[in-house]
Amino acid sequence: MSSSWHRTLRFSSLFLGLYACAARPLAPLTATSASSTGYALAYPDNARESVESFAAHKKQAHELSVSLPARAPQPKLEAERAQVLYVVDQADADGRRTSNVEARRSERAVRAFWESERGAIGSRVTGATQKQLTENGCTQVDSQAAVQQALREGVSRQLDKRLRRESEAQRYLDEIKGHLQSGTWTAAQRSAEDVALASYLVYVALVDDVLELQRLASEYETVVATLRAGLDRERAVQSSGVGPRDLEASRERTRLLTTKLSAAQSAKATLDQTLTSYEAQLQKARSEYEQALDALRAKISPPPPQPAPSSAAPAKS
Repeated sequence: MSSSWHRTLRFSSLFLGLYACAARPLAPLTATSASSTGYALAYPDNARESVESFAAHKKQAHELSVSLPARAPQPKLEAERAQVLYVVDQADADGRRTSNVEARRSERAVRAFWESERGAIGSRVTGATQKQLTENGCTQVDSQAAVQQALREGVSRQLDKRLRRESEAQRYLDEIKGHLQSGTWTAAQRSAEDVALASYLVYVALVDDVLELQRLASEYETVVATLRAGLDRERAVQSSGVGPRDLEASRERTRLLTTKLSAAQSAKATLDQTLTSYEAQLQKARSEYEQALDALRAKISPPPPQPAPSSAAPAKS
């Protein structure tokens, strides 16, 4: 075999190797947390919250779908009907657009953080505000309620503004605001927000929920092994002759691990039950939304009336 053939073969092998590396999708290297004790202890609560999220999103999607036709804008002019229909179509697309989806996922994370930590955050802000008021001689003012409300409303409004910035339907509504009657514009904006949210729920959020449920279900065996390993460690501690305080602390950890192990087993049963018919549940939610969207479009721009059937006898052939 000639040297040129060897060079060609080496070059081809190198090219194929580089192509294989390039074709491999780039992804972050992450590992499951199921082998960590802290994560395993939180597993039952995480599973419960994920099941509740799936149920809440199904309920919300159903309620929105039911209400869409009933809250349809009623434009009077043909030009307005076309504009409102365009708004609805853009809102439906907004629910699936990546920028809007990422904004909604961020919104969900921020709201969850706020609900979990608002007490501590509010207390710190209230304390700082009250200290400033006291230093300025305002000792009879209790700012706690006002501060808590301002923080809650401020967070909520900014999240809503961010979602609207990512909405093509809202951008178009702002563009045509001077061309629509005030009532029509307001009703169109309300419908756009409802449609975008319903679209996001049935096409994205419910799927995110299912993927999270599947991920949790796949981690169950590792979580159980982690909790049992923790129990084995505590038994070893208790038989090692430690002092009374360490012994009691170990017994307390044993009680917690035992409780969480039982809860994890119950959580897995709930996960399996929820995942049994998830495909049918997703399809039902999507079908319900799509039918509601068609009904909404029909109410905005109803088809022209059909001519009444003629009472004359058909012509003879």
